[in-house]
Amino acid sequence: MNEEKKMKLLCYARENGEVPFLEYMMKYESKESDSEKEIEQKAKHILHIKDVLIYLYEHKGSYNLAITEQYKKRDFGILKIKEGKSLIRIGFYTIVGEEIVLLDVYDKPNKYGNFAKGKNVNKIIQEALDTFEAYKEDYLKNRMSVPIPFDL
Repeated sequence: MNEEKKMKLLCYARENGEVPFLEYMMKYESKESDSEKEIEQKAKHILHIKDVLIYLYEHKGSYNLAITEQYKKRDFGILKIKEGKSLIRIGFYTIVGEEIVLLDVYDKPNKYGNFAKGKNVNKIIQEALDTFEAYKEDYLKNRMSVPIPFDL
């Protein structure tokens, strides 16, 4: 029987032990000072992000999904998530048939909300793309990662 190798979903880890994806997710951690509604909203955001990651995993980290994009001359994908008024972007790198590595996350400002800020938004996007690229290169060099902290 020809059994398909199971892909891994990993989080990139920097040499100093920081894990950018997990650090971003910490903002959804419940605090004692949170109201019941805030706790509910945070849980909802986490579940939505998890659902999108499961979808990406089920589609083997493809860069060609309705919820992903790939910028020209960039060898990684961007997972697009809409959370209310927020636009979350997760940079990821796929080694076909082996692993999907979550590089980092940023909140994309809505540039259509204020036309004067359009250039600032483009600068934020460019900086995020450069960070994703640097993290991908570092991952390929050092292979430092941690497993995603939930079951798929």
